[in-house]
Amino acid sequence: MIEKPSNSTSTEENVSGYTAEVMVEMYLKEPLQERHIDPLSYWKTKQVLWKALALMATKFLSIPPSSASSERLFSSAGDIISKERNRLGTEKAENLLFLKKNLPVFDYKY
Repeated sequence: MIEKPSNSTSTEENVSGYTAEVMVEMYLKEPLQERHIDPLSYWKTKQVLWKALALMATKFLSIPPSSASSERLFSSAGDIISKERNRLGTEKAENLLFLKKNLPVFDYKY
């Protein structure tokens, strides 16, 4: 069993006291759910334990009401992948886009 850190001051610490790494480890050790289980219901029950993961999961499992978010993603990609950054590899570009869009979910200030 993974225990909560005692006096952690990590910036990636969740309200529950677990760091992001510990939350993901705990999630991966969960038993697989049946295919008929509603994923949003599952994350609602896990919200108390893993608030940050539940927020991210509900964000990605929800259907966007318009194409505006995907258009903003393409616009951000245009900012990251440009003529000046023509040697930026695909994996690094994907990682930069992922961080730009997902760090605000954790209320990260940069």
